[in-house]
Amino acid sequence: RLCHRVSARDPERKRVVRFSPGSVAMGGPCMVDGTVRPELDNFRQCSFEIDGKTWPSAEHYFQSCKYPDDESHRESIRNAESAMNAWRMGQRREGFNAQWDQVSVDVMYKANFAKFSQNEELRTVLLSTEGPIQSLDRNPFWKAWNEVVLERVREELRDTKREPLLKKSVELMDAYRSAAAVGKAEANAATESAARRHVP
Repeated sequence: RLCHRVSARDPERKRVVRFSPGSVAMGGPCMVDGTVRPELDNFRQCSFEIDGKTWPSAEHYFQSCKYPDDESHRESIRNAESAMNAWRMGQRREGFNAQWDQVSVDVMYKANFAKFSQNEELRTVLLSTEGPIQSLDRNPFWKAWNEVVLERVREELRDTKREPLLKKSVELMDAYRSAAAVGKAEANAATESAARRHVP
């Protein structure tokens, strides 16, 4: 486990931001091949289309999907000024998707696939990496699944895919979906397996 502090230049704030593994409350950049990659942050401002609508970050899309039957609130989240504001709006319990535990990882995958497949600059950064992706998120659940999701997207977008790695990412996500349909304990066990990249 890497335990030293690392730095990355944040072009939006025009300053160097210092990180250490597990230091980011949510989202945040990832470390790959010894380098912090802010482009891999779900809160990263960009632009992509899903279902005929333009989204300003993966986080905007993710949070909106918590409210499948409330189009007004989904639109408010989509138009939120920042990804952090979108996150805050996604904490409302009224109208919350009852199946969220089962679908949340798939939603994050869908958002990230659109983000990287539709943005050449971000895709180039992702495909320039080779090693395991280490999320700096301190939430164990999203640390594990952001890593798996990004590793899957990376392999799917490669011209020459590393099939064993891609197969493992797909199987880990399939295992989580099945486990979450059973119960919380099973979902937690699937997440622990994903953190170790071990297919249960």
